[in-house]
Amino acid sequence: MELNISINGLNSALLMLDGKKTVIPAARMAVNEAVTTGRAAYDKGVRRYWNLKTNITKKQITIGRKASNATLTGIIRIQGRSIDLIKFGAKWKRGRITTTGTKSTFAKRSNRIGGVFVQIEKGKTTRLPHAFIARAGSHTGVFERAGKSRLPVRSKAVITMASMVEQDRISIPTMKQISDRMNTRFLHHMDRLLK
Repeated sequence: MELNISINGLNSALLMLDGKKTVIPAARMAVNEAVTTGRAAYDKGVRRYWNLKTNITKKQITIGRKASNATLTGIIRIQGRSIDLIKFGAKWKRGRITTTGTKSTFAKRSNRIGGVFVQIEKGKTTRLPHAFIARAGSHTGVFERAGKSRLPVRSKAVITMASMVEQDRISIPTMKQISDRMNTRFLHHMDRLLK
């Protein structure tokens, strides 16, 4: 998913002023600052509602292209496949042993309830009673058996980053931040360049 950010209605400003020296550079700088603000706002919005670390969101929400004087369009790129449950801080509890994606710890007493516990959305823990954490090649993830036999197993993954960003609780405030930032910075850069 890509989000294009550009300024519309520059023709009237270009006619009134010397466009190549003031309007176009001011628009380019405003769009670039709006793109940077938008990427940060999407990142913050996703981490506000979902239990993801910053390194995962920064890899999947990137600045695709910044504006130039020729294009005056910036791109925020949101990419990635379904996110594996291990990225949401999954823990596999079985008896006294608790396993995360990197280590296992031992408790003094046994847990009565076993399975994989994961918090996808903040404040909501989900239990998968028949799932387990394992390493398959170089991939460590949450798996579940497809049937009664030992094989095949399926990797458990959920929502994509694009689906998270498209939700109204993230997209509407972020779009408002982007437009506010672009308007204020465009006026700031116009004042600065006209002096």
